Amino acid sequence: MKNQWNMSMRHSLVGLLGLVLGLAQFTFDARAASLSDTQRATSLSASGLGISELLAQAGKAIAEGRLVGPGNESAIDYYAAVLDRDPHNPIAEEGMRELLPMAAGAIERMIGSGYAERGLHIVDMFARVEPNNHTLAVLRQFAVYRLRYWGR
Repeated sequence: MKNQWNMSMRHSLVGLLGLVLGLAQFTFDARAASLSDTQRATSLSASGLGISELLAQAGKAIAEGRLVGPGNESAIDYYAAVLDRDPHNPIAEEGMRELLPMAAGAIERMIGSGYAERGLHIVDMFARVEPNNHTLAVLRQFAVYRLRYWGR
């Protein structure tokens, strides 16, 4: 339990450092955006990385400002892959909870930039650990609106 606490604290500090240094920017690579969400999730979940490696990669992604985004190399994707293997992993759950406030703006920009499907998928990943979160409900409504009325 102490080791999990230390890892959780390390992830918290790395996340805070990313926020303080302003690394929580959203950058979007249109080439990677062409991958379907299923392809992204499947490739990371099927990778040979173990849970500890996935958690380490999530921490690295946070430190580099890759909170959410295209491809499967953002912190949210690594945490989701951990939860695919261990649905109640406390470190991944806590990491996602801490990531949400920093990532909400990036998700909103993603949806507003025409990537509502990916934004909705990310909202669904966060909802695994925060099913009643108001911010997620608002982002979900925004994504659904964009998909329904703008088609993207």
